[in-house]
Amino acid sequence: MSYVKTIFRISTILMASAVFTQCMFMGHPAGQGPVGALYQQTTTPGSGNDLSIPQTRTGEACTNRILLWIIGWTWGEGTISDAANDGGITRISTVDTEQLNVLSIYSRQCTVVKGDDKPVSPGSTSNPGPGFSDTVIMRDGTVHRNVKTIIQGNLINIIKSDGTSLTVPKTSVRTVRKGR
Repeated sequence: MSYVKTIFRISTILMASAVFTQCMFMGHPAGQGPVGALYQQTTTPGSGNDLSIPQTRTGEACTNRILLWIIGWTWGEGTISDAANDGGITRISTVDTEQLNVLSIYSRQCTVVKGDDKPVSPGSTSNPGPGFSDTVIMRDGTVHRNVKTIIQGNLINIIKSDGTSLTVPKTSVRTVRKGR
Protein backbone atom coordinates (compact mmCIF):
# COMPACT_ATOMS: atom_id res chain seq x y z
CA MET A 1 0.00 0.00 0.00
CA SER A 2 2.85 2.42 0.80
CA TYR A 3 4.25 1.75 -2.69
CA VAL A 4 1.04 3.11 -4.28
CA LYS A 5 1.07 6.16 -1.99
CA THR A 6 4.69 6.87 -2.89
CA ILE A 7 3.95 6.68 -6.62
CA PHE A 8 0.90 8.92 -6.13
CA ARG A 9 2.95 11.52 -4.21
CA ILE A 10 5.74 11.52 -6.77
CA SER A 11 3.24 11.83 -9.61
CA THR A 12 1.51 14.72 -7.85
CA ILE A 13 4.80 16.53 -7.26
CA LEU A 14 5.87 16.00 -10.89
CA MET A 15 2.52 17.22 -12.21
CA ALA A 16 2.54 20.30 -9.96
CA SER A 17 6.12 21.18 -10.89
CA ALA A 18 5.32 20.78 -14.59
CA VAL A 19 2.33 23.11 -14.26
CA PHE A 20 4.22 25.70 -12.22
CA THR A 21 7.27 25.70 -14.48
CA GLN A 22 4.93 26.44 -17.39
CA CYS A 23 4.12 29.75 -15.70
CA MET A 24 7.16 31.08 -17.56
CA PHE A 25 5.68 29.93 -20.87
CA MET A 26 1.95 30.63 -20.43
CA GLY A 27 0.12 32.23 -23.29
CA HIS A 28 2.07 32.04 -26.49
CA PRO A 29 5.85 31.98 -26.91
CA ALA A 30 5.67 35.53 -28.34
CA GLY A 31 4.65 36.66 -24.86
CA GLN A 32 2.56 39.65 -25.94
CA GLY A 33 -0.45 40.86 -24.03
CA PRO A 34 -2.02 39.66 -20.80
CA VAL A 35 -1.75 36.02 -19.81
CA GLY A 36 -4.25 33.71 -18.10
CA ALA A 37 -3.33 30.48 -16.36
CA LEU A 38 -6.63 28.66 -16.94
CA TYR A 39 -8.10 30.47 -19.94
CA GLN A 40 -7.19 33.54 -21.93
CA GLN A 41 -8.67 35.08 -25.06
CA THR A 42 -7.39 38.54 -25.95
CA THR A 43 -6.99 40.84 -28.91
CA THR A 44 -4.07 43.27 -28.91
CA PRO A 45 -3.99 46.08 -31.47
CA GLY A 46 -0.88 46.66 -33.52
CA SER A 47 0.72 50.03 -34.11
CA GLY A 48 1.32 51.86 -37.36
CA ASN A 49 -2.26 51.36 -38.54
CA ASP A 50 -3.49 53.34 -41.56
CA LEU A 51 -7.20 53.93 -40.99
CA SER A 52 -7.55 55.84 -44.28
CA ILE A 53 -7.57 52.48 -46.09
CA PRO A 54 -11.06 50.88 -46.10
CA GLN A 55 -11.42 47.58 -44.25
CA THR A 56 -13.28 45.50 -46.80
CA ARG A 57 -11.23 42.31 -46.40
CA THR A 58 -9.83 40.34 -43.47
CA GLY A 59 -7.01 37.78 -43.45
CA GLU A 60 -5.67 35.62 -40.65
CA ALA A 61 -2.48 33.63 -40.11
CA CYS A 62 -1.94 31.59 -36.93
CA THR A 63 0.70 29.71 -35.02
CA ASN A 64 -0.45 26.98 -32.65
CA ARG A 65 1.21 25.22 -29.75
CA ILE A 66 0.47 22.11 -27.74
CA LEU A 67 2.58 21.58 -24.64
CA LEU A 68 2.43 18.29 -22.75
CA TRP A 69 4.85 18.01 -19.88
CA ILE A 70 8.18 19.05 -21.35
CA ILE A 71 7.41 18.09 -24.96
CA GLY A 72 5.79 20.75 -27.13
CA TRP A 73 4.68 21.03 -30.73
CA THR A 74 4.39 24.31 -32.59
CA TRP A 75 3.09 24.74 -36.12
CA GLY A 76 1.83 27.44 -38.46
CA GLU A 77 3.07 30.73 -39.85
CA GLY A 78 1.62 33.84 -38.24
CA THR A 79 3.27 36.47 -40.40
CA ILE A 80 1.60 39.65 -41.61
CA SER A 81 2.28 38.76 -45.24
CA ASP A 82 0.64 35.31 -44.80
CA ALA A 83 -2.42 36.94 -43.22
CA ALA A 84 -2.62 39.49 -46.06
CA ASN A 85 -2.35 36.70 -48.64
CA ASP A 86 -5.07 34.73 -46.83
CA GLY A 87 -7.49 37.65 -47.14
CA GLY A 88 -6.41 38.77 -50.61
CA ILE A 89 -5.31 42.09 -49.11
CA THR A 90 -3.03 44.40 -51.07
CA ARG A 91 -3.30 47.53 -48.90
CA ILE A 92 -3.11 46.96 -45.14
CA SER A 93 -5.20 49.13 -42.82
CA THR A 94 -4.80 47.43 -39.41
CA VAL A 95 -2.85 44.55 -37.90
CA ASP A 96 -4.07 42.96 -34.65
CA THR A 97 -2.88 40.00 -32.60
CA GLU A 98 -5.39 37.52 -31.17
CA GLN A 99 -4.31 35.05 -28.51
CA LEU A 100 -6.02 32.01 -27.05
CA ASN A 101 -4.65 29.95 -24.16
CA VAL A 102 -6.33 26.97 -22.51
CA LEU A 103 -4.70 25.57 -19.35
CA SER A 104 -1.27 26.41 -20.78
CA ILE A 105 -1.59 23.19 -22.74
CA TYR A 106 -2.99 24.61 -25.97
CA SER A 107 -2.31 28.12 -27.23
CA ARG A 108 -2.84 29.93 -30.50
CA GLN A 109 -1.65 33.34 -31.66
CA CYS A 110 -3.16 34.80 -34.81
CA THR A 111 -2.16 37.84 -36.81
CA VAL A 112 -5.34 39.45 -38.15
CA VAL A 113 -4.91 41.88 -41.04
CA LYS A 114 -7.67 44.14 -42.37
CA GLY A 115 -7.54 46.21 -45.52
CA ASP A 116 -8.71 46.19 -49.11
CA ASP A 117 -7.81 44.57 -52.42
CA LYS A 118 -7.24 47.70 -54.51
CA PRO A 119 -4.21 47.42 -56.78
CA VAL A 120 -1.10 49.04 -55.36
CA SER A 121 1.00 51.04 -57.74
CA PRO A 122 4.64 50.83 -56.81
CA GLY A 123 5.20 54.53 -57.50
CA SER A 124 8.66 55.90 -58.00
CA THR A 125 11.46 57.08 -55.75
CA SER A 126 10.15 60.64 -55.83
CA ASN A 127 6.45 59.64 -55.64
CA PRO A 128 5.90 56.37 -53.76
CA GLY A 129 2.60 54.49 -53.85
CA PRO A 130 -0.03 55.18 -51.17
CA GLY A 131 1.13 54.29 -47.66
CA PHE A 132 4.69 53.56 -48.81
CA SER A 133 6.47 56.67 -47.58
CA ASP A 134 8.49 55.47 -44.56
CA THR A 135 12.26 55.10 -44.37
CA VAL A 136 13.93 52.46 -42.19
CA ILE A 137 17.64 52.66 -41.38
CA MET A 138 19.10 49.43 -40.03
CA ARG A 139 22.01 49.25 -37.57
CA ASP A 140 24.16 47.60 -40.25
CA GLY A 141 23.69 50.67 -42.52
CA THR A 142 21.06 49.20 -44.86
CA VAL A 143 18.37 51.72 -45.81
CA HIS A 144 14.83 50.75 -46.86
CA ARG A 145 13.10 53.70 -48.56
CA ASN A 146 9.47 54.12 -49.62
CA VAL A 147 8.20 51.31 -47.43
CA LYS A 148 5.31 50.88 -45.01
CA THR A 149 6.28 49.96 -41.46
CA ILE A 150 4.13 48.21 -38.90
CA ILE A 151 5.53 48.02 -35.38
CA GLN A 152 4.25 45.03 -33.44
CA GLY A 153 5.73 44.41 -30.01
CA ASN A 154 9.46 43.84 -30.40
CA LEU A 155 9.21 43.34 -34.17
CA ILE A 156 9.02 45.73 -37.10
CA ASN A 157 7.40 44.56 -40.31
CA ILE A 158 8.77 46.38 -43.36
CA ILE A 159 6.40 46.10 -46.32
CA LYS A 160 7.84 47.12 -49.69
CA SER A 161 5.73 48.55 -52.51
CA ASP A 162 6.30 45.43 -54.64
CA GLY A 163 4.41 43.36 -52.02
CA THR A 164 7.39 41.69 -50.35
CA SER A 165 7.87 42.08 -46.63
CA LEU A 166 10.64 41.74 -44.11
CA THR A 167 10.16 41.26 -40.36
CA VAL A 168 13.08 42.36 -38.19
CA PRO A 169 13.62 42.77 -34.43
CA LYS A 170 13.52 46.36 -33.13
CA THR A 171 17.07 45.95 -31.85
CA SER A 172 18.40 45.69 -35.42
CA VAL A 173 16.78 48.99 -36.47
CA ARG A 174 18.48 52.32 -35.87
CA THR A 175 15.70 54.66 -37.06
CA VAL A 176 12.19 54.57 -38.51
CA ARG A 177 11.20 57.80 -40.22
CA LYS A 178 7.46 57.94 -40.80
CA GLY A 179 6.41 59.55 -44.06
CA ARG A 180 3.13 61.19 -44.82
